[in-house]
Amino acid sequence: MKHVFILWHTHGENDELREENLKMVGIYSSEGEADAARVRKLQYPGFRDTPDGFEIEIVELNRDQWSEGYMRSSEV
Repeated sequence: MKHVFILWHTHGENDELREENLKMVGIYSSEGEADAARVRKLQYPGFRDTPDGFEIEIVELNRDQWSEGYMRSSEV
């Protein structure tokens, strides 16, 4: 397996709220498994209220996903 599929859900009226409400639903071995999880979650409050909030991210294994440094908000 060279990739995993991460199912995310978020909601909010603007980017700041969406970032605060970001949830990782799960990590799956295929896009089909991730989509099946999305369908299962649609029966629950919150998820069913924002069905367009799902996103499947494909992530390559054994590879750095964050390749640069970062600054804390107090340093900006």
